[in-house]
Amino acid sequence: MSPFLSALYRFLKIIARIAIRIYYPRTTIINRAGLHFDNPAIVVSNHPNTLLDVLLSASRIHRQVCFLANAGLFKTPFTDWLFSTLYCIPIERYDDTGGKPLNNADAFARCDAFLSAGGALFIAPEGNSWMERRMQKLKTGTARIAFSAENKNNFALGLMIHPIGLTYEDPQRFGSRVLVNVGEPVRIADFQEDYAANPIEAVRKLTAFLEARMRALTIDTADEEEDQLLRVLERVQRNDHPEWTNEQHFLQTQAVLKSLRAQQQDAPEAFAVFRHQALEYRQLLDQHRLTDRALVARRRPYAGLLRWLQIPLAILGLPVFLYGWINHLLPAGIPVLLKRKLKLYPGYDGTVKLMAGIFSFPLFYWLQSEAVEAWV
Repeated sequence: MSPFLSALYRFLKIIARIAIRIYYPRTTIINRAGLHFDNPAIVVSNHPNTLLDVLLSASRIHRQVCFLANAGLFKTPFTDWLFSTLYCIPIERYDDTGGKPLNNADAFARCDAFLSAGGALFIAPEGNSWMERRMQKLKTGTARIAFSAENKNNFALGLMIHPIGLTYEDPQRFGSRVLVNVGEPVRIADFQEDYAANPIEAVRKLTAFLEARMRALTIDTADEEEDQLLRVLERVQRNDHPEWTNEQHFLQTQAVLKSLRAQQQDAPEAFAVFRHQALEYRQLLDQHRLTDRALVARRRPYAGLLRWLQIPLAILGLPVFLYGWINHLLPAGIPVLLKRKLKLYPGYDGTVKLMAGIFSFPLFYWLQSEAVEAWV
């Protein structure tokens, strides 16, 4: 890669990391050491939040990453140039071809060459992005690309698949929590005998193995009904244990989910009663415009005194709040208006707001400084 493109990548990576840090300031990384590697690699993550999944994963990796991207992004000469310049390899899906047979020979050849040269390639193996807390069944493309590259190097390449699990508190909300869970890498050479015996079955085996490992790195609910119940319990858990770290909440939530499934299987009637009570509790809170956090706070020592102290503190902080709110109304409002105007799938809301904010806030600050300088 040319020095110019390498410098451009480093610059864009810095911008991405700053933007992500601002948009998701409460980001926790488990096993940060797993983001440091020098071997040929395929990096994979679950995909609930479109472009932000890519930025959260790739911007944390301490080396240059290339991206496998939907061929539909390359349809015009400009976007073809843009995404090719931004280190993307187009891969066709049936959504991109209108159901016609896929032609990914060139994409596989480019992936082979890139990985054989020691590169790191990011792939979202679910194929599509759905804003849900449950992984979709993985496509086999990641395994086929991995085996293709290793096979062309007689399984001496040392290729690893590095899985990352992303868990969002609320993907669309500015300032919400995100947990980045870096898993143990999968060594492709460990599947050499399987591939030699039956390549098709080896692809299926590797895909299933990778899917199981990725599901273990996230909060992976079975359906919307299970997710709604778990969210009620998470809310109570977080308010009862404010001292817990984000990692502790994540691990405990995984344990709660496992316990719920065990109870549903072993004692379905008791589980049904418990589920009804939990959802009824959430409904009562909503009806009375209350929060579990407020109810928990009332039970704590000196709760009444703390409430009275909050009143003068709120009055003192009101001028600062009003200044900040008014001063940032325009640059913060532009991304929101743009999101509403575009009317995209809700999974793109966070992406649109972050990308628009990258331009609107610096531009506003520059215009504001110019106006102040001219006035003074």
